[in-house]
Amino acid sequence: MLGCLYEREILEIETASVGAAYAIFVLTVGLVLWQISDLNFSVVCTIGSGLQCLAFAMLSMKMRAAKSACGISAKSLWLYVVVYVSRLTSTLCLEGYIPMDATGDYVYQVADIVSLILVLLILQRIHTTDSGTYDHEADTCQVWPFLVGSLVVAWITRGDLNDHLFFDMAWMLSVAVDTVAMVPQLWLLSKLGGKVDALTSHFVAVLFASRALTFMFWFYGYPELAPEDGSWNACGYSHVVLHFTQLVLCGDFMYYYLKAAYLREAMVLPELDV
Repeated sequence: MLGCLYEREILEIETASVGAAYAIFVLTVGLVLWQISDLNFSVVCTIGSGLQCLAFAMLSMKMRAAKSACGISAKSLWLYVVVYVSRLTSTLCLEGYIPMDATGDYVYQVADIVSLILVLLILQRIHTTDSGTYDHEADTCQVWPFLVGSLVVAWITRGDLNDHLFFDMAWMLSVAVDTVAMVPQLWLLSKLGGKVDALTSHFVAVLFASRALTFMFWFYGYPELAPEDGSWNACGYSHVVLHFTQLVLCGDFMYYYLKAAYLREAMVLPELDV
């Protein structure tokens, strides 16, 4: 009986947290579009970064509500640390890859800074406060091959908008690692199988929406990455392919997420036998 009451209390907290998070995000986007953005299409990229920030805010809320790290992949979060550090190394120093509208002046970077802080705070809870509930044995996806592969892809397909090898490499590394950063999280959820709590499912779904917007932006804007000498636009095409790959990797999860939303029931994943 007490267990049922506790689960009901957690569910109520999760529902309220999701509603509050979405409301704050919508208000923030509205203010940005009204006060800052000149409604250039590149604002889509900034909104995508804002959605990533919202996703990690939801994950933090989930941990605080449940006082548990169950179902959260620390390996995936460490990959996101690499993503944000690499991306901010480029966008805080040079302007080659920032949105062309007014949000590129600081809103885009602030969203990434807040996301990085949230990821680090979540990792801190996983390794300290909630370490006893972290699924060490299930979070087994190897990330080193992803990092090595990302470095190779970044080196081969880097652009030149920053006109600096190090900063162009930093940007491309962030794109490549971002492509695979969700894999350990999806791997963990598939291994655990069964019911997925509301905030964790919303976390993945909002990240998917974020990547969908970023894919739209680069699908439209990839010609801007073409070399000035007219040679093959390896950087532009790789941006489109890598961002589309992110959507494909999350496709199976989104099927079960949308199915659960349509049927108005808890999301349940089939267990992965590995």
